[in-house]
Parts: sequence; structure tokens; C-alpha cells
Amino acid sequence: MWVLHQLDPESTAYHVLGTLELKGAIDGHRLRTAFQQVVSRHDILLSRHLLANDRPIVEINHDVLPELNHATEGGSTAGQLIQHFANKPFDLEHDTPIRALLIARGPHDHLLSICAHHIAVDGWSMRILANELAQTYQSLSTEHSLDLPPASSYLEYASSHRKWIEKGSVDSQIGYWRARLEGHPGVLNLPTDFPRPAKPSSAGALVERPLPAALASQVSEIAGRHKATPFMVHLAAFLLLLRQHGTGSDVVVAIPIANRNHSESDSLVGTLVNTLPFRF
Repeated sequence: MWVLHQLDPESTAYHVLGTLELKGAIDGHRLRTAFQQVVSRHDILLSRHLLANDRPIVEINHDVLPELNHATEGGSTAGQLIQHFANKPFDLEHDTPIRALLIARGPHDHLLSICAHHIAVDGWSMRILANELAQTYQSLSTEHSLDLPPASSYLEYASSHRKWIEKGSVDSQIGYWRARLEGHPGVLNLPTDFPRPAKPSSAGALVERPLPAALASQVSEIAGRHKATPFMVHLAAFLLLLRQHGTGSDVVVAIPIANRNHSESDSLVGTLVNTLPFRF
């Protein structure tokens, strides 16, 4: 992740964004304190990533915590404010890899956006942070003590995982995936409206459509009948759609997995997510 950032430090491809809708009166000072307390629990959120003697190193800085930024919906819509906030590049050498923005849409209507670099968090981590932030803010608001368990160290986990890899523990898995992907060109040939750019870009959009309840029920019924999961049914439908658009019968689909196979990783903030390239 650090190498990718060095190649294109302006890229937003590895920004992880989450936005919460907050209803009711919000105490900005308490929210700032809660956010900083949660960040200070997790070493990777205090990290700086830099070079020393031509080698990448990680330093932990407990002295500088990220601020809670404020904005008001007015000249710019909340969507525009969030987009600008999310697209701001991270300076991983000097700044924390996480930041927050509180947008006021009214006296009792706010949006809280948290943006972090993927070098420090994944989607699972964002849910952990949201839960801890809610508990900490509630504790500060009611002046009741909060007894969160000590946070595990992602840096210790990463070091242990690296030693495990260096012992050759994953050599057989690497061999499996190389054999599984051998001969594939690595390009999905879709009849797109525009030619594929020479340089990949993270600029894009998201199109969402709600799945009608009746159809969702049918998907679950089909999955149960075939001892599968709804995800497998959705994936099968996606593959059929790709083939209808001319991708052929040799398709690779990358599927992210949480990669949290042990109970101790359930509450660990850091990047554990892995992407598996399934070939069909």
C-alpha cells in the first residue's frame, strides 16, 4: 500500500470513507474528544509512513491527534462537501491516516464523515471505529465511565504475520493461485463506450438499485435449495450478465474477503482485507 501511494500520492483509490447520519443535538466539543480518544486507542491510526536509510518505516506519534473539521451545508451541498473531503490526498509522512468532518444541515441534523487511508483501515475497521465512537460519545455525554477492552496492536499483528509469511507458510497457497490463473491475459474484455485509458484511474461512479423484497426472498429460496448462499446466487447472475456482454467463458472476478479468521482479529483496527481472484 505504501508503494502504491508513492507511485501516485494524489490518488483517492485507497481512501476508505464512511458517513453517519446524526439526528438530535450534537455537542461538537464532546464529539471531537470522543473521536480523538478512539483514534488514540489504535496505534495504526497514529502512524506516520516515511523513509529512513532508503527503507520504509512506520513511526507512531501520540502527540498530534486529528482534528474534527466542521462545515455547514449552504453554498455547497452535503454531497459536494463530502466529495471534497474524501478526495483530499493524504500526506502519510506528516499527517495521521484518518480525518473526520462534521457537516451541519440543521440544528438537529448532522452528517459525520470519516475518511481514512487503506494503509491503516479496511471496511471492517470502519465499523469498529463507528461503534467505539458511539459508545465513547455516549459515555462523555452521560458522564458514565466506559470500560472498553484494550485495543490490540495492528503493528504487532503485521510483524507476526510477516514472520509467518517469511517462514514459507503461504508458499503452497501462492503456488495454487499461480496455477489457477496461469494463461489468463489479466484483462476483462467488455464492449465499453470509451477505450481503456493507458493509465488506470479511480474516477468513477456508483449506481445503486434496491432489490425488491419479493426478489430477495426468491434469491434466498434458490440459495437454500442448492445449499448455497445468497451471495453465490448474486455472483452467478453477475457472471451471466458479463457473458451476455461478450466477456467470453474465461472470466476472473476479484472478490474481497474480510480475512479475519480468528476471534482476536474481530476488534482489530487495520487492513486485513484480502482480494481473491476467482476464475470461472
